[in-house]
Amino acid sequence: MSLYEAIFFSLRDDIEAGVFPPGSRLPSIRETAERFNCNKITVKKAFDRLKAEGLIENQVGRGSFVSYPRHSASQQYSVYPFHSAYINGDFFPVEEAGRLFTDMFREEQSIFDAGPMGGDPDLIQLLAGRYGVDPEATIVISGAQQGLNLCSTLYDLDISRHIVFEDPTYSGAISVFRPKHFVPLLEDGPDLHILKQLVHEKVRFFYVIPQVHNPTGLSYSEEKMQAVAEYAEEHNFFIIEDDYLSEFTSERIPRFVDRIPHKTIYIKSLSKLTAPGIRLGFMTVPPRFYRDFIYGKYSADIGTPLLMQRFLTRFISSGMMDTHLEKCRRKLAGRRSLVEEVLGRYSFLSFDPRQAGYNLWVQSEIPLSVPNPPWALGENFSFSSKWKNSFRLSLLSLNDGDFRNGVKYLDSLFQGLEQSVSRPVL
Repeated sequence: MSLYEAIFFSLRDDIEAGVFPPGSRLPSIRETAERFNCNKITVKKAFDRLKAEGLIENQVGRGSFVSYPRHSASQQYSVYPFHSAYINGDFFPVEEAGRLFTDMFREEQSIFDAGPMGGDPDLIQLLAGRYGVDPEATIVISGAQQGLNLCSTLYDLDISRHIVFEDPTYSGAISVFRPKHFVPLLEDGPDLHILKQLVHEKVRFFYVIPQVHNPTGLSYSEEKMQAVAEYAEEHNFFIIEDDYLSEFTSERIPRFVDRIPHKTIYIKSLSKLTAPGIRLGFMTVPPRFYRDFIYGKYSADIGTPLLMQRFLTRFISSGMMDTHLEKCRRKLAGRRSLVEEVLGRYSFLSFDPRQAGYNLWVQSEIPLSVPNPPWALGENFSFSSKWKNSFRLSLLSLNDGDFRNGVKYLDSLFQGLEQSVSRPVL
């Protein structure tokens, strides 16, 4: 093995082990040459190979930085998509929705108009009452992902250096913000000792999923919620509060938007509760930033289609939304029991039974060597080696027939993994 290859493999191993996490700066070519006692041309050859393999990227005048992986976009899945964190379209009340559309087309004349930039006033009032937020500071958005994108572009600063993320966390937010600071997520919320260290580094935002966390399914305790709120006040940073699936837990405590609304950007997805094709959500922002977000929204897509806003208004106010969610909860209870029974057969698998929501976050004691796995890989949600053998199963993403067959398929995969580690080496 040549020296440049040895340098390449050493740095690659450090990147994969998390010594240099995504977004972090590698030692300079000069520093690396001194470390390996060689000339800079040899080191540059190793760096060029790291770049060619997509492991690092160069920033002019700043150096070489570890690239952010693109697992969620590149991962190939099996025919049973337990990775998809949406409710299967088969569960949506299509016939009832059709009648709502018929009534809407007959009774309303302006449903194909552009509508106000901030959203339809009737929908905003309905959502504000349902979720207990300020209607004057609420904006209808084209899904929660747009809300995250608006946050990432609103401020004229390198946001990746000024935002803290939980670890693990939602992969879609990682791809938007490309964060450099992470705080470990414990059973009851973030590690406050590490968070307190990080907020002294000019942090301006903390992205959180405090209720029914994605991917862990856990929720913050009252003590952690209050402590983080106090940190935000004391150190002058904003909370980006992502309400993922709070409808799927009965343990409700005051949110950040309730405690410190002037410091909280609250984002709520509605497509995660209805159907993937209903790309709607809303965000409630500190009033002083409302006009900035409206301008950002206008620059992004001018406005969210009024047709779907008017439909969602009728869907919620008619009670169909609550009926739909209750049906999903009943369906989830049976499915979760079945999947937990399968997971319980294998001693190398474990999960926290306190999880809520329609996902299950599972830890494995052995490597998950499965081609095109049906689950979402743990590395999509964290750069830490701690979660490398973890995975997320979404339990409402398949129709009934595929779910039954999918559970059998999961069982066969776990059985194969168990046999692979118990088989004697010849």
